[in-house]
Amino acid sequence: MVDNQKLRIHSESEISIRTTNMKKLVFLLSLFLLSACNEVEIPRPRGYFRIALPPKEYLNLPDSFPYGFKIPAMVQLIKDQGPNAQAEWLNLHYPVFNAEIHISYHKVKNNLQELLNDTYDLSYKHTVKADAIEEIPIYNAENRVFGTFYDIEGNAASQIQFFVTDSVNHYFRAALYFNQSANRDSLNPVVEYIKQDMKMIYETLYWRNTYNH
Repeated sequence: MVDNQKLRIHSESEISIRTTNMKKLVFLLSLFLLSACNEVEIPRPRGYFRIALPPKEYLNLPDSFPYGFKIPAMVQLIKDQGPNAQAEWLNLHYPVFNAEIHISYHKVKNNLQELLNDTYDLSYKHTVKADAIEEIPIYNAENRVFGTFYDIEGNAASQIQFFVTDSVNHYFRAALYFNQSANRDSLNPVVEYIKQDMKMIYETLYWRNTYNH
């Protein structure tokens, strides 16, 4: 009788231990599942397609304009057909990038300050979307080319522009535009590539039929 009682007590103890262990396992599994449900998924950074950039090659601008400079060999010269365009205005079209450098030119006729104000307004109207604007002075005393280069960071419509003038007769402005939504992060390799071309333009720019050119 005693042996049976001992055996019965021993069996109940085992069952109790197993039940306790099962409850602990269920509790741990519940904590694990609850933790998994509350985890915040961290989004992966957006990837962008790699853009193939062709090697640099430059040609002379045709002599039918009142200014001259080196142009990228890959661009197409297109006369500006806008309603307010003048004969000396043109666009440098990059077919592979779907981008253009818009070039405008004015003869200075006692209106230099007005032209400067217009350029300032056009450059800084992008500050709403721009993260920052860097102004870089342009100074070429030999060719009498003076102005400012604007590097606009962020998703502005025109991310690179500049103007130059001789302060007496000529006023020249260039601005980069993409024929698509502007996303500086994804377009940055192309922007930096064309920035080199725009620097080449103002570094080699001169005024035709003026100052012995």
